[in-house]
Amino acid sequence: MARPRLSERAQQRALRQQLHERGRDQAAIAAEFARRYRMRPRKAWRHAYGWTLREAAARINELAAQDGLDPQSRAGMTAAHLCEYEDWPGEASPGSGREPTGRKPTAYILSLLARAYATTVPSLVDETDQAWLPAADRLVITQLAASVAASQPAPVADAAEAAETARPDNEQVVTAAREAVQHAERAIRREVEETGLAELRAEVARLSLGYMTGEPFPLFQRMRRVRASVHRALDLRLWPRDESGLYFLLGLLNSLMAVAASDLGYAVAAEKLAQAGWAYATILDHQPLMAQVQTELATITYWSGRPDESRRHAECGLDLLGQGPNAAQMHLHRARATARLGDVTAARRAIAAAAEARDHDHRDEVLEVAGEFGFSLASQHYLAGAALAEAPGAERDAAAELELAIAMYDLGPGSDGDHSFGCAARARTALATTRLRDGQLDAVTPAIAPVLALPRAQRIDSIAAGLTHLHGELTRPRYRNAAGAGELTEQIRLFLRETAVGGS
Repeated sequence: MARPRLSERAQQRALRQQLHERGRDQAAIAAEFARRYRMRPRKAWRHAYGWTLREAAARINELAAQDGLDPQSRAGMTAAHLCEYEDWPGEASPGSGREPTGRKPTAYILSLLARAYATTVPSLVDETDQAWLPAADRLVITQLAASVAASQPAPVADAAEAAETARPDNEQVVTAAREAVQHAERAIRREVEETGLAELRAEVARLSLGYMTGEPFPLFQRMRRVRASVHRALDLRLWPRDESGLYFLLGLLNSLMAVAASDLGYAVAAEKLAQAGWAYATILDHQPLMAQVQTELATITYWSGRPDESRRHAECGLDLLGQGPNAAQMHLHRARATARLGDVTAARRAIAAAAEARDHDHRDEVLEVAGEFGFSLASQHYLAGAALAEAPGAERDAAAELELAIAMYDLGPGSDGDHSFGCAARARTALATTRLRDGQLDAVTPAIAPVLALPRAQRIDSIAAGLTHLHGELTRPRYRNAAGAGELTEQIRLFLRETAVGGS
């Protein structure tokens, strides 16, 4: 009678047991799994231990927490992400015209995997990996391989020769201890000081806060210089947690630069900067940062005249972050885009959801930076009013929200959060448009007088867009010959002649 055929998992389990019984170490077992089952090296090492994806991810997260690399598990490994790291780059080869599949492992990720599998980074990559890796990463791996080779004892011809050269004393133990010290000494070298990293983080926070009231272009230039400093820091010898912190700062900086580029009228550049921020957030699997980038994209696409995309970005952000002020902001971006698309009922539901999200006490690393990365209560009322202003027949409700927002902006920032000059100006233009639709021409000038007095450097694209819309309302037949309409139209025209906008 034929014996039942073992499943592949059972075959692998049996093979692993046989190799262990023959005295093979984990490296030899991984090599055999890679050869026999055509596994990528990272997958082969996991199978050498007999771990599932979930078990290996849990081990990686446990070690990262123990080593202080990720004490709060903010960028924890998942089974899905580990599977993508193992499969990369798939079947593609450079020059074939096919793009890699899976997720490219960073030097930080490879270091974590090497720690979990008690091996070295070079053993986790092969020629296929190296063909796709950046030159800088290949250089690091080559140097690591050379260091490993230099620390290994000279190979012996066969088992008999090994037995002859083995010493019956504690030489192997002493050598192992010496190797551990040498490796630890290399690993602990760090070319960046804690104070330097703290200063970079503080500068990003200053830029974020300064952008609320400052001039966009000079601040954009400062952001670019700080980003260059972060890029240079990444070229130094770092600890893994340093690299993670620098990636976080790059995510923030590119997101902040996207806001500035959009305000200056460069919508295409703004989206590219936001996409760069998304890449760093994805590398870290940092959900609050990923949600923040989606918030910026929702804003950029809305002011670019693409409300459907704006709504999708807001919904994507809400899948990542469901509570707190920034979740409320995404609900309101969704409300405004939905109202622009004509679904007033859904817009009102989103406004109610924003209030509920803000009521939940929530803290995260992005909110701690504050400034542009927070969301004040005044701005919440502004966006709610702006959404309602898109809905025909909701002028009264819109005006109530916008008047409350303006009153809070006039009081100045406080416990409700930092205030943005751009949001305050947009609230006034939205209120002026709402009053005009309601037939209150006399109430328009007091509403927008502070906006028309803004210096040229703060006449950003979204403010210009709001005033352009107001200008269009004033030229309708209803107000064509109305007293004061012509003068107001000319004031807006002169404002729009001198803006900070550079074109898209």
